[in-house]
Amino acid sequence: SRGGKGKASTRLADDSDSIQHFFTCNDHDSVLLVTGQGIAYSVKAFQIPLSSRTAKGAPLPQVLPISSEEKVSTVIPIDQFNENEFLILLTSKGYIKKTPLNAFSKITQRGLIIISLGEGDTLDWARRCDADAEILVATRDGFASRYSVSQLKATSRTSRGVKALKLRPEDKMADMDILADDSAGKGSHALVVSSKGYGKRISIDEFRNQKRGGKGVIAIKFKEKAGGSRKAGGDKPDTLACMVTCKPGDEVVLSTSRGTVIRQRVDDLSIQSRTATGVLIQRLAKDDVITSVDVL
Repeated sequence: SRGGKGKASTRLADDSDSIQHFFTCNDHDSVLLVTGQGIAYSVKAFQIPLSSRTAKGAPLPQVLPISSEEKVSTVIPIDQFNENEFLILLTSKGYIKKTPLNAFSKITQRGLIIISLGEGDTLDWARRCDADAEILVATRDGFASRYSVSQLKATSRTSRGVKALKLRPEDKMADMDILADDSAGKGSHALVVSSKGYGKRISIDEFRNQKRGGKGVIAIKFKEKAGGSRKAGGDKPDTLACMVTCKPGDEVVLSTSRGTVIRQRVDDLSIQSRTATGVLIQRLAKDDVITSVDVL
C-alpha cells in the first residue's frame, strides 16, 4: 500500500553501488543496453543469468564486452524491430533525436555507436515509439513539456539531434516518456515522483501540446519538509526523479538507489493538479532516493 517501505530487490556490491534500472521483459526479447557514451549493445533476455530477488547478479562485463568506464543509462526490451517505429534518444544537456527502430536490429553484443555527443554531454534516455506518438520530457526542477514526435525529423544513428526544451539556469533533464495514441486518451495520467518519495498523478490533458524547444510548464512543486526546491536554497532539496504515463488499473514498481522496490496500484495514488506537491508514495531510508518507476 502507499507509504510502505518496500522490499530488498538485490544485494549490492558495496556502499557505492546502487540500483539504476528496473524493467520487465520476456525471455526471447532483445534487450538493448544503451550507455552514456552513446553506444548500444544487444543481448537476448535469456542470456542474462536468472537469479533470486535478493541475489547480487553477474558483473555486466560477463554478459557484454563493456569497459569499466562505460555506464548503462537505459535498458529497453524489444520483442521485434518494426519498420514503422522509432527510438527517441535524449541527452543530459537536452538534445533529442529520432532514429528508425530497424536501424538497431543488427546491433550485437559487440556494440554500435548510435549518437554523436558534444563535450560533457551524455546519452541518458532512450524510448521506443511510433510515428503518431507524443513525447513528454521533464526536468529536475519540476518542469515538463509535451509535443508530437512528428516535430522531430528522422535522422541517422550518428547525428546529434536538436534541443528538446529550453533548460532554465542550472536545471537538468530528469526523465522522458512516450504518449501513445491510447495513453493520450481520456483517463490517462502522468505519474510524477520526486527523489524523496513524493508523487501524484496528473491528467494528461493538463499538459497542452507545445512546440519543441519551449521552457515547458510546472509539473510538480516540492514540499518544504522534504527539502523544498533547489531555488529555495536548501541543503538537500527535493527534485523530480521520474515521470511516466499510466492508465487506471496499472501497477507500478518503484526502485531506490539502495535496492529497495515497492509495487503499488496507480489507483491508490492521488490525482492532483500540476502545481500540487503530491503525497508520500514510498517511505525512504536516510540518504536513499527514488531512481526509477516501471509501469506494469
